[in-house]
Amino acid sequence: GNVYTISELKEKGYEPLAFRYFCLNAHYRNKLNFTWDAIKSAQISLDRLREGAAAHKTGTAAVAPHVLEDFSNDFKEAVNDDLNIPRALAVVWAIVRYKDKSRDLYDLIVKMDEVLGLKLGEVSPSGREMDDIPPEIARLIEERRQARLQKNWKVADEIREKLRTMGIILEDTPQGVRVIRDRKTE
Repeated sequence: GNVYTISELKEKGYEPLAFRYFCLNAHYRNKLNFTWDAIKSAQISLDRLREGAAAHKTGTAAVAPHVLEDFSNDFKEAVNDDLNIPRALAVVWAIVRYKDKSRDLYDLIVKMDEVLGLKLGEVSPSGREMDDIPPEIARLIEERRQARLQKNWKVADEIREKLRTMGIILEDTPQGVRVIRDRKTE
């Protein structure tokens, strides 16, 4: 009763890569304690890591060559220190959090991901954002937007809940509304 398969993780709404991320957060010599809270946290962290990497993909800032070299050296040092992947992952997080968004930093993240195998360069941010929004859902999103403009929070919340039951999650961001497929309905 304490063995889970990747299929069961997927049924519960978690990506196989979230499990990989979970495993990468512990040194290979240490025991891992799998819990559903831990895998949920790993999924959230992986989504945030993707979003951070994607922010660099479109970045235009120039980054000094020594910054790239320092990050690269720190990563190599971590990997060569008895495969200290948690420390190597921390270097990737440091790049993601770097104040200047740069395509060079994105390219470095993708190169480091050849070791991590999280497919950071292949998967869209969050891996769930909808590109093609069906007309019915687009109509409901517009109705919600209008309700919010009129400060009719009750109607806006009802529409959000209706969309949630349809497997659609709305995230309000400073850039606008992100439309996301709910993993549990896929």
